[in-house]
Order: sequence, then structure tokens, then C-alpha cells
Amino acid sequence: MRELEGVWTVDGLITNDDVSPVPAGVKATISFEDGRIDVHGGCNSGSADGCEVDGRTITFGPLVSTLMLCGPDEMAVEHAVFTALGRGEVTYRIDSGAVTLTNAEGAGLRLRR
Repeated sequence: MRELEGVWTVDGLITNDDVSPVPAGVKATISFEDGRIDVHGGCNSGSADGCEVDGRTITFGPLVSTLMLCGPDEMAVEHAVFTALGRGEVTYRIDSGAVTLTNAEGAGLRLRR
């Protein structure tokens, strides 16, 4: 887990093998620290406890988040972020300073420091 700790910025939204950039002006982040994941999805914020790494799989408890309404770009990014993380289990890969998180359905995120 140590290699993941800290704040990461979402710079790509993954659907199966396609990666789309995050719209200009929208910032989404994910932070891993002390067995916890904190998420800012572009509009709402959330968190989950019980974050554990086993091999290349990250599991965590249910995400609890705020429920604000924002503009369409922010809401689209937020939907992608919470969809990728929603089941509480993702695989991850680190490559050239970027982390790719992917769920079992092929939805995912590309993160950079």
C-alpha cells in the first residue's frame, strides 16, 4: 500500500480499453492513507475505511459521499469515478508514474501525482 499512499489526480477515465481525458476545469482526486481512501469525484467527496492491498487488488469498505448537484462535466467525471470504485474492489497497475485502477466490469481511472 505504501507505493499508493498520498494524493493522486484523476487524469483519465477508462471504459474497457478506451481512455478519455478529464474535461478542462474539472478536478477529481483520490487519496490513500492509513487504510482509508478519500475521494473527490469532481463535485462530491467521499471516503471508505478498510482499504487493503493484496497483490495487485485493492479492496475497501463502502464509499460514503456527499450528495451535491454540480454542472454536467463535473457530474460526468463524478459518475465515472464512483462507478469505477463503487463495488469496493479494483485492480491496479503502476506504469511510468501513473496508476491505473480498473474494476471487474472494465471501468477505471488513470491517476497521476
